[in-house]
Amino acid sequence: MLAISNIDFIFTQRQFTEYLNDLMKRSFITFLLVGLLAISCNMKEAMKKAKDRQLAREQTEETIDFYSDNVRFVDGLVSPKEFNRMLQDCDTALVLDARPAESFRGEPYIKNAIPTFNRQVLNDTLRKLHPDHLIMVYCGQEVYSPYMVKRLIQKGFNNVYEMQGGLIYWKKLLLPLVDENGKPYQYTKTQ
Repeated sequence: MLAISNIDFIFTQRQFTEYLNDLMKRSFITFLLVGLLAISCNMKEAMKKAKDRQLAREQTEETIDFYSDNVRFVDGLVSPKEFNRMLQDCDTALVLDARPAESFRGEPYIKNAIPTFNRQVLNDTLRKLHPDHLIMVYCGQEVYSPYMVKRLIQKGFNNVYEMQGGLIYWKKLLLPLVDENGKPYQYTKTQ
C-alpha cells in the first residue's frame, strides 16, 4: 500500500510539474501578447502625437506668414510688425499687457507695457487719458486682449489697437521685448 501511495504521489507531482510548466508557458505567451499590444498602442499614440505636432507646426508657420504681412485686417487689429512700427512712431502710446498675473510675472513683455491685472493702476492711468489717446493692447495668444479692447471702447476710447496673434507671434518674429528687470530680452536659439 505504501508503494502505491508513493507512486500516486510521484505521478501527481509529475502532473503538477507539467501543469506548472504549461501554465508558465501560457503566462509568458499572454504576457508577451499583452506587452506587444501595449507597445503597439503606445506606438500608435506616439505616431498620432507626432503627426499632431507636425500639423500644429505647419499651421503656426502659415499663421505667422499671414500675420507678418504688416496689414491691418480689421479696424483696430494689427499684425505684430505693424504693432511694433506704431509703438516706434508714437512715444506716448499707452501699451497694455492683458495677460493674467501668473502669465505676466517672470515672462518677457513689450517695453513700457502696463499689466492690466492691477486694476487700480490701470484705472488711474486711463482716467488721465484723452479719449483719442493711442492705446495698444496685447496678450499672450489673443485670448484676453479682445475683451480689454471691447472694455476700452465701451469706456469711450477711440484710438485702440490690438495685436493680432498675441505675444506668441511677436516672439516668433523675434521683435524686441524686455525681461522682468526691464533689460532687453535675449532670445534663445530654440525660440
